[in-house]
Amino acid sequence: MSNLSITNLNSLATPRLKSCALAVQLATSKLSGFKVKPLGMAALALSMSTSVFAEQEVDIKAQPLATAIKDLAQKSGVQIGYNAKIVLGKNSSAVKGVFTTDEVLKKLLKGSGLTAIKKTSSSYVVKNISDSGDNVSGTLALTTVGSQNRFGDGPQEQGGFKADYQKTATKMAMSLKETPQAISVVTRDSLDARLVKNLASAVELTAGINNIATENGGAKASPGMFAGQGQYDTNFLLRGQPSIVRSDGFLVGNTGVDLAAYERVEVVKGAAGFYGQGSLGGFINMVRKKPGSEFSANVNVQAGSFDTYRTDIDARGALNQDETLTGHVSMAYEDAGSFVDKLHNKRMMLAPSIEATINEKTRILTQLLYQKDEFDSNGGIPLELDGDRLKRWDNLDSRTELYGETGDKSETEVSEVIVKVDHQLSERWLASLQLQTNKSTRDIIEGNSASAYDYGYGVYIYTTATKDLWEQNFWAGELRLEGSFNAFNQEHKVLIGAEHNDQRRDRKFGSSYTQIGLAESFDGNFSDYGFLTREDISTSVIRNDDSHNNAVYAQVVFSLQEKTKLLISGRYDNTHSKLDWTTDSGQVHNGDAVQHDEFTKRIGLTHAFNDNISVYAVYAESFQPSDAIGRNGILDPITGEGYELGFKTDWFNNKIGASLALYQQDLSNRPVEDPSNARLEDGTMEDFSISSGLHRTEGVELEVNGSPYLGVTLSASASWQDNEFLNDDNNQGLSINGSIDNQFNLYTSYQWQTGVFKGLELGATFINVGERKFIDEGSQIYLDGYNRADLHLSYNALPNWDVSLLIRNVTDENYIESVNTWYNGNFRGSPRAVLLNVAYHFE
Repeated sequence: MSNLSITNLNSLATPRLKSCALAVQLATSKLSGFKVKPLGMAALALSMSTSVFAEQEVDIKAQPLATAIKDLAQKSGVQIGYNAKIVLGKNSSAVKGVFTTDEVLKKLLKGSGLTAIKKTSSSYVVKNISDSGDNVSGTLALTTVGSQNRFGDGPQEQGGFKADYQKTATKMAMSLKETPQAISVVTRDSLDARLVKNLASAVELTAGINNIATENGGAKASPGMFAGQGQYDTNFLLRGQPSIVRSDGFLVGNTGVDLAAYERVEVVKGAAGFYGQGSLGGFINMVRKKPGSEFSANVNVQAGSFDTYRTDIDARGALNQDETLTGHVSMAYEDAGSFVDKLHNKRMMLAPSIEATINEKTRILTQLLYQKDEFDSNGGIPLELDGDRLKRWDNLDSRTELYGETGDKSETEVSEVIVKVDHQLSERWLASLQLQTNKSTRDIIEGNSASAYDYGYGVYIYTTATKDLWEQNFWAGELRLEGSFNAFNQEHKVLIGAEHNDQRRDRKFGSSYTQIGLAESFDGNFSDYGFLTREDISTSVIRNDDSHNNAVYAQVVFSLQEKTKLLISGRYDNTHSKLDWTTDSGQVHNGDAVQHDEFTKRIGLTHAFNDNISVYAVYAESFQPSDAIGRNGILDPITGEGYELGFKTDWFNNKIGASLALYQQDLSNRPVEDPSNARLEDGTMEDFSISSGLHRTEGVELEVNGSPYLGVTLSASASWQDNEFLNDDNNQGLSINGSIDNQFNLYTSYQWQTGVFKGLELGATFINVGERKFIDEGSQIYLDGYNRADLHLSYNALPNWDVSLLIRNVTDENYIESVNTWYNGNFRGSPRAVLLNVAYHFE
């Protein structure tokens, strides 16, 4: 067996330390299978100066594991021996706070596949978990709470709001500073601290994103927190472009999945062509929680304003004695009202996952998710267009009144299965097979809601009844080969893959309108107009979309020198799309399959000036087949190219990270509303689209995340952007629907570490959303932005208990949070509301 080496202690000044080092040699020489080299080799032993059971304040940064162990030994005075080969290439998480030496060592080895055997009260030996044998007594349980840090996995994070790596933008784990692209990572600690349960709240601290997206010239919005649910998913604009939402890299058909099942959210900024069919602005990837061998479990119970009640259960651990089978399960049940009268929602979510270690080189991960929501659909309100300004109608301005009636319940369901098989071909090469199936349905009934229509001679209020049945089925498979090779005295990384996916979307839509009268004279009372059921509304639109895609891709990360890396990636897509679309007003399109072949590329360069500062530049392309319908069929694919320069840095010993990005994005063939759409005899409008000319977005983004001092947490972002159509006959010089030029977001908190207030944390969130822009009949119209302030209070000094309180919109601002179109489907933000969360952690 390899030799156990001991760090050179000859430079230590005192005879006592030298004699203690000699004692370590004598003690460790008796360990089975180890030979002790003389003093002066590569691991370490330091004298015991403090008890390993005594708590001490530590602050060890994320760094190579060997360095971190040495740091701990020097600060605590304990003796730690290890084989130099087993820590080679491994990194540790950062550890800060007040802990015993046992606890610190456990945190340092978390996710490394190593364990520490306590030999005496003042000495340890670090070994591979697989080598620890049956000597259970005296060993520390040091396997990670999440997935172990195996080949292909990302390193274990240090905790807090700051992330150090990503796996989404490049499809392989890379540090954020080595990734030539702006990436925003929302950690689990961030989600928990802010009591986040939905995607819109999760990403609201991210620069350059807002929860509205244009589609075929129109827009879709959904209610925010405490507002119930609406017809549609939450949709997002990212850098002024509609973004796609993924789960562990795969497309999802419902963005309203409960975040209790997810470990983190990674927001990729810029062209996402490496995934195929990607948005120029980027995309959002929700990363599932994974099984782990160490047992942990917690129960969260919530109660809040508007009859909001919720329970979360989360557990993981080994399922057999030899820990070759591990599992994880997340469950959530919610029963909630809304600040809008008469609305009620129920949710049930179950997300189990199991990982089987077949042998030392092969593992299989299976993840399942099922969610069902039953709710009264919130139809929102119309807005008044006064000149070029949108505002609330004076007679439709109660935040609590439902402008409509409730009746039948709407339902959504999501079921997903993801299977991943990893096989380590060698120490440097990993093969992975990933499979996904995702089915989502939306059965919506809005039997009575408010809408407004401008006939040119007056704006009339209508009661609108809508039924909308969606079913989306996604299937995907991907085969990857990831590895590294040495050339010119540098290590280089390679990723190649092949992918196939099928997407099927079926929709049946119907609506009915009853004119009430002029909007300015309407009293807002809808109770006399009843509620229509699904059977009362005839189907007016039937639409079936089919898409099949085959792709191959390759990526190489060249190390030009130790601190300079060049990323080159390319992807070839072959896509077949077919659309059948029929309306009762005579619009019909039954088209043959349309085929598109496209090659997209990305070239990025990063250079690290030192361990704390790096810069990057990237050029990338995007390609997205359109599902918009023109008068002659499906429109041409949307294509784009983006340029980005960035700066990334760490401060305060890697405790806080900051990034700055400057970008330009050019998009062609964006679907916009056909200006020749005419009003039909039944009062509805034609719904055709056309391809736009060149649209350009330019912007600057700044983000800061981390804990600069013990107990202090900071997360801030700011974005400035300008977008306009540069070459488009109908929209020349106009900005797209939902775009926001300026946004600023801040979360900060302080937790007392000592004294009578130890464990108490006070925090605040401030959201500043600038003026929002829309296009209406060739003119730019505007909606005022808003400010929102939340307060956070938590206490975690009780063993196993955490208590948190959120006060949302503490100043009780009255504002429009999400916008659809001015004539319907707009949603107010919640008035002042509270949410209490009590968590118990099992050991």
